[in-house]
Amino acid sequence: MPLVSVASSADSIEATELDSDSCSGLGDGADGGESRPPPLTLRGGCAPYDPAQRVILHLDCNCFFLAVHMWHDPRLEKAGPLVLWQFNDVICISPEAKAAGVRKHMRPTEAFALVEGIGGHMVHAYCRKWPGPRVWYGAYNQASRRVFSWLQAQLSAKLHGKFTLERASIDEAYIDVTAHTGGDIELGGSIAKELMLELERETGIRASVGVARNRLLAKLASIAAKPPADGLFVVSAAEGDGSRSAQDLLARTPAPKLPGLGGRADDLARLGLSTAADLQRLPAEAWRAQLGFGAEAAARLARFSRGHDDDPVRAADPKKSLSVSS
Repeated sequence: MPLVSVASSADSIEATELDSDSCSGLGDGADGGESRPPPLTLRGGCAPYDPAQRVILHLDCNCFFLAVHMWHDPRLEKAGPLVLWQFNDVICISPEAKAAGVRKHMRPTEAFALVEGIGGHMVHAYCRKWPGPRVWYGAYNQASRRVFSWLQAQLSAKLHGKFTLERASIDEAYIDVTAHTGGDIELGGSIAKELMLELERETGIRASVGVARNRLLAKLASIAAKPPADGLFVVSAAEGDGSRSAQDLLARTPAPKLPGLGGRADDLARLGLSTAADLQRLPAEAWRAQLGFGAEAAARLARFSRGHDDDPVRAADPKKSLSVSS
């Protein structure tokens, strides 16, 4: 099976940076403080509101980097299962390839062996050969700019300025719609569904969206909404509300998905902790003695395990480098 080589001259696609005035900031998670922040004010002079009644969306583009290649080479839309790789690393996988056993950061030769039998193709990331081989981000940055410009325009038109949009990475965003919804989580779900459907119709990019009372739960909900799920997960405002409650979401979330635990899967497994909800039974001293966390980090992770996160959605846009493999 031949490798798919997508023509993408670095000179044919404009490499642009995101406009900090038209989108938003790159937040880096909770600050670990135990005190509750004061009431927040949304951009545009909206009245303060209770953080416990926030309505926050986390929108995450599915297979973003492969979608960028499909924009520039529509043949890929009918090319079957796809695996995007750079040099010696798999960085993006279509759902069909994932079902066949391909995983991120797998060696491309291993991935090739898995997709070959199901009619799949390997696609190399855009790159430059000088000085030395490296990924070229121009096409990905431009696509990200389009998505965020589209989001800004749609939200401005539909919500009349009553929102805060934060760019969390090249392909994901947090959106606080509390001022527009008045704290109605189901209305937040309707906004999320409309954005998700219109984004695909207008740009060809599919997204998964989580809706919850805080950033952490919204992020975990968007993960739960990814294929083969239907793309939308609204965390119920009522405790014990079946499979959509915050506690159920934590019970289905692998513990390493919590911020700060990404590289600790083996340590957690050794303690018999597999889900975020499992962490709730871990005593405070165990976070320090058995996992080596300091007091502040231990307190933050204990709060995360219970779905607590008071960190606001930020409209600022500090500079941050972008990486295809992140």
